[in-house]
Amino acid sequence: MLLSVTYGVYAVFFEDKAKPRETATINATKQLENLNAFITKVAEASRAGLSKNDEYIIQLAEAEWKQDPLISAELKDRPESEIQKATRVTRVPTPDLNIAYTGFMQMGDKKFAIINGLEYAPGDRLEQGDYIVRSITPRRVVIVSTGRSKKKFIFPLEE
Repeated sequence: MLLSVTYGVYAVFFEDKAKPRETATINATKQLENLNAFITKVAEASRAGLSKNDEYIIQLAEAEWKQDPLISAELKDRPESEIQKATRVTRVPTPDLNIAYTGFMQMGDKKFAIINGLEYAPGDRLEQGDYIVRSITPRRVVIVSTGRSKKKFIFPLEE
């Protein structure tokens, strides 16, 4: 509405001084009437409330999901044996590592893991010590020591 009023002021006072002033005023008045009619229609529609489709969408969004749809979409394309293997992963006790794998993201073919609140990709060095992220899946992350021992640690996703 403010934009229309601003345009009306512009049209009346600054636009094409060659036109008679009455024509500009009539045009501005018509534009203002059209704007008022549009605003009235929008106000009436908003008073009517939500449509049935909008209510249905809100109900679905508020309902609790049975499982995370992003993880299940990733697992559907895998062979059954690989899915069972991925879900059987247990946390390996590591006295020198304090790792919390709390999130998985995939953008195209790039995978990212949220480890201790920071984002890592495969091949990235961890902030805490000589460890590198070897591989990332929706269910687990594999971290390898870069020291002499070359130890391999597997951490499941913490939900």
